[in-house]
Amino acid sequence: MLHPRKAANAPEETSVWARGAAAPARSETPLSLAHLTVLDAAPPALIDLAYKAGCAFAGLRLVPVTEEEPVWPLVTDTRLLRETKHALAATGVGVLDVELVRLLPELVVAELEPLLETSAELGARRVLTQVHDPDLFRAGGRYWELCERAKIYGLTCDIEFLTWTGMRDVASALAFIRSVGHSHGGLCIDTLHFARSGCVSQEIGLIPEQWLHFAQVCDAPAQAPVTREGLIEAAREDRLWPGEGALPLRQIIAQLPAGMPLALEIPNRKLALVMTPEARVGAAADAMRALLADVQECQSAHL
Repeated sequence: MLHPRKAANAPEETSVWARGAAAPARSETPLSLAHLTVLDAAPPALIDLAYKAGCAFAGLRLVPVTEEEPVWPLVTDTRLLRETKHALAATGVGVLDVELVRLLPELVVAELEPLLETSAELGARRVLTQVHDPDLFRAGGRYWELCERAKIYGLTCDIEFLTWTGMRDVASALAFIRSVGHSHGGLCIDTLHFARSGCVSQEIGLIPEQWLHFAQVCDAPAQAPVTREGLIEAAREDRLWPGEGALPLRQIIAQLPAGMPLALEIPNRKLALVMTPEARVGAAADAMRALLADVQECQSAHL
């Protein structure tokens, strides 16, 4: 072992789906609004944006990734936590996932207990997790410990691979999760990293169904940046609405479990200068629904 535009209660997400069995229509896919799309929105405002766009869920960034980004201290700010819980109750939007646990060499997993406790209090289901440690034996041990602690709170820890790290594709993420072998592990596909790491849609069929809990969706230009810095900047500031770029989104989505939540993670610095957050989120959700309808039509035509 390596160590909604309408008020509605958030539906239960699909955790396990049997490939080949009767599946929900793609049009019924619950959407989630990832915080990175509008990172300057405070959590209560993010919940409201998700509600107005007809999203069943939202994802909250409880731990900042960069020094420049806004900090929303839900773990320590009781007033902000109370206001966020009120927004969730008032809209019926649920919390799909929280961000971000980075498995760094210096990570002390026990220090994440307040994060996990707050995540559970918010009703979250998943903890987005990344591996930033070249020592996979050490990272595996910490991932096991993280999953063990998350299990107490009913959370899974879903590994997201990144194009610019050592864990850059489906194969390396799968090998890591298998080697740890914890029941509360998982794998989150981000369509940007998936495509730019050279993965192909058929690889999704190799992922055990119980590890697929949600995916993050965006589009992007055909030409990827060639430097590590360029890849990071594009991921954080230059994503496109579904159908506006050249990523093979239809093929990827067709391989994902029908009914599995899809998170809209579409930060775009240029659009943020000319569009309101509500307009951007609404347009992104509309584009995602149009793409899902197209995938459904194509799959129905081949039945």
